[in-house]
Amino acid sequence: MKEKISDFKNRFYINGHYNIYALLSLILICFSVVLLLIAYLTDRNDFTTAVLIAVSFANFLAAVIIAGFSRSGGINPDISSMLYPSHSTELAKMLSLLKVFGDAHFIPKSASEEPYTLQFNPPGEYQGFSWNNKMFSMEDEETAGFFSRPSSYSLMKMLYKKAGLFIPDYDDSNETKYYGDFNPKQTDVFSEILKEVLCEYSSFCDEVKVSSNSDELIITLKNFSLISGCSEVREESLKCCTVAPCPVCSLVASLTAEYFNSVVSFSAVWPDYKSGDLNIILKALSHQPRDEDRDSLH
Repeated sequence: MKEKISDFKNRFYINGHYNIYALLSLILICFSVVLLLIAYLTDRNDFTTAVLIAVSFANFLAAVIIAGFSRSGGINPDISSMLYPSHSTELAKMLSLLKVFGDAHFIPKSASEEPYTLQFNPPGEYQGFSWNNKMFSMEDEETAGFFSRPSSYSLMKMLYKKAGLFIPDYDDSNETKYYGDFNPKQTDVFSEILKEVLCEYSSFCDEVKVSSNSDELIITLKNFSLISGCSEVREESLKCCTVAPCPVCSLVASLTAEYFNSVVSFSAVWPDYKSGDLNIILKALSHQPRDEDRDSLH
């Protein structure tokens, strides 16, 4: 019985209000049937019975009209979640063939002086970066690695242009920083930004919970609508989530890097399939471009 109820919910009410009108029609039809049963079982043949029959007929007629003139309110999340897994897994494979095994690091625009957030994958442990407008950084062994646009690049671009995304600088001082930690006092403001982007605008999840412990930020996306894609990616390798993060995790990391003005990487990513939540732990890194590298930017 529970499996049937779960299947019913998946068909008619999915995060993002998918096909909610079909659910409403079904509820009205069920209500009509209940009213007719009450009228039949009481068998009073009076004015009350006539009202019950009339209301039942009206509900049934409304259900037919709603079902006939409504359409799906969105794309099935199970289908949407399958649009990116192969990209993440194939990019992770390509990086491993190039001997680049480090996790993805997100560099804010202020640090790279580019108009977008950069993704940087070092060969191993992150020891800083040297960005010279090249996909491969090979000049220095310590800062060698692979630069790319994050998988969330197009999403961020759209949010800036069409949604009017504005990310305030959490640091009130005039000094530009390229490192730092997650100030607990500012997580409330950042949480509101995430809620607006992930819940209200995109409907990726129902709720966002954010907490911090100095150098780590714990973000939970409640009832994550694309969790089926997580399963597909992690079947290939759990490492794919941190080396070549999907557009949603990449979006979260990019927003974090830009708001806290810090290089950001993943400590862990794990989906809770039972609750439908996605848990992301990000870390702020204290490394910044060396003086000689900063002079070479552009």
